[in-house]
Amino acid sequence: SKELAEYLVESCIGSGHCSLHYMNTIALNWTKAGIKTVEEAKEQSAIHSKAYFAVMKAFGITGRNLTDAEMEYICKWTTQYGFDFELIKEACKRTITAIGKVSFKYADSILTSWKEQKIHTLKEIAVVDANFNKTKKITPTPAPTSTQKTNKFNNFHQRTYDFDQLEKVLLTTSV
Repeated sequence: SKELAEYLVESCIGSGHCSLHYMNTIALNWTKAGIKTVEEAKEQSAIHSKAYFAVMKAFGITGRNLTDAEMEYICKWTTQYGFDFELIKEACKRTITAIGKVSFKYADSILTSWKEQKIHTLKEIAVVDANFNKTKKITPTPAPTSTQKTNKFNNFHQRTYDFDQLEKVLLTTSV
């Protein structure tokens, strides 16, 4: 509707996004979500805004706005997957812990895995983590195959001496 298009432009410009590509992405997301009225759009914007700032805070992003691709990830996590902010923040925290940098793709892989496992609460994550740690402790570690690694300093045939035999020869010979 005309009112919805006006609200789209006003809300995007009001949040500092003047890009037509960004506005198009928001409009497509609203269409996918079935938003047809300004009230529905305002409700979706409020949820989206909370998720936006929760992710920025969890990743420690300051001094810049999120890109369109990053925004699409957030929309996917909140609308398609239906995850709450606590679960999304946990995935962001695990991303930083695992790879030491911001990666929406890595966080998306975590959240996709949780969706496939039908995980929707932090308690369920704790249970899955506990089960994972139990299986991790049970699996035996493979025995080392070689005590000495070959490298460029060690790529020649090593000498093998029987020092006891050499000592006997030395003691029996006279000078």
